[in-house]
Amino acid sequence: MKKFLSMLMVLAMLLTAMPFVLTATADMFETDGYLSYAVIEDKVIIADCDTAIAGKLEIPEILGGYPVNEIGDSAFRDCKDLTEIVIPESVTGIAYGAFYECIGLTKITIPLSVSNIGDDAFYSCYYLSDVYYTGTKEEWYEKNLYDFDPMVTMHFGDDLIDGYLTYELADGKTVITDCDSAVSGEFEIPEILGGYPVTEIATGAFGNCTKLTKITIPDTVEVIGEDAFAGCTGLTKANIPDNVTVIMTYAFFNCSALTEITIPPAVKEIMEYAFCSCSALHELSIPASVESIDSRAFYGCSGLETITVDEKNETYYSSGNCLIERESGRLIRGCTTSVIPDSVRELAEYAFADCFYLTDLRIPASVESIDNSSFFSCSGLETITVDEKNDAYYSSDNCLIERESDRLIRGCKNSVIPDCVKIIGNSAFSNCAELTEITIPEGVTEIWQFAFAGCEGLTEIKIPDTVKELERYVFFGCIGLTKIILSNSVTKIGESTFDGCTSLTEITIPNSVTEISEYAFFECTSLESIVIPASVTSIHESAFEGSPALTDVYYTGTQEDWESKQLFAFDVEKVKLHFDYIPVEKPDLNNLPVKVTEDKTHINIAKGLTVEQTKETFKEFIVNILDINGNKLKDDVAIGTGTVIEIYNGEKLVEKKVVVFKGDINGDGQVKTTDARNALRGALGLDNLSDAQILAADVNNDGTLKATDARSILRGAMGLDDTAAWLG
Repeated sequence: MKKFLSMLMVLAMLLTAMPFVLTATADMFETDGYLSYAVIEDKVIIADCDTAIAGKLEIPEILGGYPVNEIGDSAFRDCKDLTEIVIPESVTGIAYGAFYECIGLTKITIPLSVSNIGDDAFYSCYYLSDVYYTGTKEEWYEKNLYDFDPMVTMHFGDDLIDGYLTYELADGKTVITDCDSAVSGEFEIPEILGGYPVTEIATGAFGNCTKLTKITIPDTVEVIGEDAFAGCTGLTKANIPDNVTVIMTYAFFNCSALTEITIPPAVKEIMEYAFCSCSALHELSIPASVESIDSRAFYGCSGLETITVDEKNETYYSSGNCLIERESGRLIRGCTTSVIPDSVRELAEYAFADCFYLTDLRIPASVESIDNSSFFSCSGLETITVDEKNDAYYSSDNCLIERESDRLIRGCKNSVIPDCVKIIGNSAFSNCAELTEITIPEGVTEIWQFAFAGCEGLTEIKIPDTVKELERYVFFGCIGLTKIILSNSVTKIGESTFDGCTSLTEITIPNSVTEISEYAFFECTSLESIVIPASVTSIHESAFEGSPALTDVYYTGTQEDWESKQLFAFDVEKVKLHFDYIPVEKPDLNNLPVKVTEDKTHINIAKGLTVEQTKETFKEFIVNILDINGNKLKDDVAIGTGTVIEIYNGEKLVEKKVVVFKGDINGDGQVKTTDARNALRGALGLDNLSDAQILAADVNNDGTLKATDARSILRGAMGLDDTAAWLG
């Protein structure tokens, strides 16, 4: 049972209006099963319910011989296993937070007698899907009872049911308001229901009917409401009747199996997200009647291959499989096979969004404006070129760049960011899953939101000191990212900047940072420890949520300083806080004169490196380089596979890595034909190779040592292949 105090608060609201003094005590409450209640002026108010209650509950009309009149403040709060409630006709009021956080509740019946529902009565009832009101729709809205989430289906007393369909009658017409989600296969909506023609499919009527594969809509239908077929993921075919003039917002949202749709000749407007995420739709044909198309109408239609517009359409035309607005020269929607014509002056928002299979992007000289989101999630791009005569944009190293601002608008997996770039724009590399490495040049001052979101192949990145702020979601979902070196000028780590970086094991927050925003490191499940400088004045309470491996937080300030700033973003029962921490400087292995990649235990190289070069690179540290037997190597010796590099800051060991020289199996620091022989014997199981030797021999980086790797090593040793490519 919840605290006695909460039940007294229920009584307090009623007793304050009474002209006499009454002291509330536990004796005033009665119990009937799971329910606790009080009788005030011959009426029952339900004050509490045992949270052990589960399943369906029908609240009785009479308790203790008196009618149940009200459900009190927070009465059913936290009854998480309650799935269905039926409220009796005797109830007139439902108080504040009555069903607060009843997260298992899916259905509730509210009688016509209820005249008031308090604020947050159904707060956090996440799975509530159906509300049954015994009065009419008009009566519900006249009383202005409660605003449920749009995903909740309202059922009214004047609703009628025919098979799977629920409908209403109004002015001699039938409106379909709901369809049972159990409907499956092919379904035909009748022309007549309840004796009247079906003229409208209401908002969300068929929403999430996932088993529906084909829908036939009668010609009597004039209106298809918002979200009417949203989430019908099994729907492959649908018709739109000839009398429909507007295709509403989200009408066919996420009908991901829809391969065929015909837009009839009466349609004048296609609203935002009408066909959003219809990823199986291959053809789009716009009739002459259409006068308005929202730029987001076909967002996420990644499978589109052909786009045509009736030649008689006065507002739009098609060219090169592009949908273009005549007057403005604005390209509304492109597809995988699009060739942007010279007539285009503007690329609208989401014009090519989610065109995953678009590989070659060419911008003509005519284009004057490109929206930030025009190429959002074009993950398959390989080449980007801009006509040299274009005055607004240019391309360099497969990057699309705005001339005036030096802002990089879109890159791809083959991009090299040129030194002239100052801004990496919104979603510039979003979902470039095959991008494995990128160097951000020193001239970059701003990195905008979602810039590298979804770049799953990135393993490490360094932010130059010229960057002062990381906007929200910059590295969201970069699941391969293990190491980040932040700019020493960054003052704020934005919302969800590293959200979902599940492989992130190492990050140093520089002394310049003052703020760590909400969900900044949300679900960084591999992050075990982090150093927070004393410069930080604000950490949002959700900044490190969902990071279960985090056990140690090192703060460079004092405990008193930490507490005065109220930096309470960590569960102290799971995370140990270390105060007055003095960070030890660690070397950056990327400063070596050869290209490297690394993981927790290994450093990978593909070009020759000597002991002397390594010591010179890290001359501010103490460097020991040992052979496989633990003996120190001389300065002129080449570093090979199996060599151990130890780096000390004073007496403290700050870095230790085992070298993997790709192609060098015998550890002599060179790639020779004998290494190919050793790799082949290892692949055939004739020799036992160490872990480092196996990694060195697996030059195609597929995780398996095979004879083809030995062949590649032989070609590399003979100078026929570029060994640098072996780093991946």
